[in-house]
Amino acid sequence: MKGMVIIMNEAEQMQSFVELPNKHVLIAEVDRMRKYGYRLAQASITKKEKYDVLYSFEKNGELVNLRLLVDIGDSIESVSGIYPYAYLYENEMQDLFGLKIRHINVSFKGNLYHTSVKTPFLNEK
Repeated sequence: MKGMVIIMNEAEQMQSFVELPNKHVLIAEVDRMRKYGYRLAQASITKKEKYDVLYSFEKNGELVNLRLLVDIGDSIESVSGIYPYAYLYENEMQDLFGLKIRHINVSFKGNLYHTSVKTPFLNEK
């Protein structure tokens, strides 16, 4: 697969990092993971000049990470239509980092967490 980096973790298990070329392939790639029998293990986000979004999938001890860089202020499509429980990860990304995610199957509209500052990690340096 183009853009794939494979590393071995401390337990000698293979981990793959797949750099997605743009946000338009996210849904197709996540659906492909489902079709191959992978479960969504986690989703995470960091923010520097862009959002760095990571969806991690597991099957038989193999971890595959789909990485997507998203411009600040841009939006992505929710993967909760494929993995329904992704709504929790994605609401957290919205609430804490301000990433706009369209079509989350259960959206808390900024109210998953009650924080003193709206999107507390959006303006971090």
